[in-house]
Amino acid sequence: MNPPRLRLHPPPPGRRAFVLLDAVAGLVLISVIGAVLIVSITRFARVDNHLADQRTAARRLETALIDLSLGKPLPQDIQRTPLTPP
Repeated sequence: MNPPRLRLHPPPPGRRAFVLLDAVAGLVLISVIGAVLIVSITRFARVDNHLADQRTAARRLETALIDLSLGKPLPQDIQRTPLTPP
């Protein structure tokens, strides 16, 4: 016994427009999600670099303060900047 054959008929003209509209809407949605993902990854990288710079500055400041409290001179690569009152 042979399996039943599927007959593929072309969809009526009105249905083709809905399939095309669904495909275009899907592509637009994927594009928007991709753009949001790219923006968020870029922002994350920028914030990550900023936080790394802050951690490095905090470590160097702690080392300089410890050295000063022990009576050691400041390292040559640290610049002295006087604080101005607000």
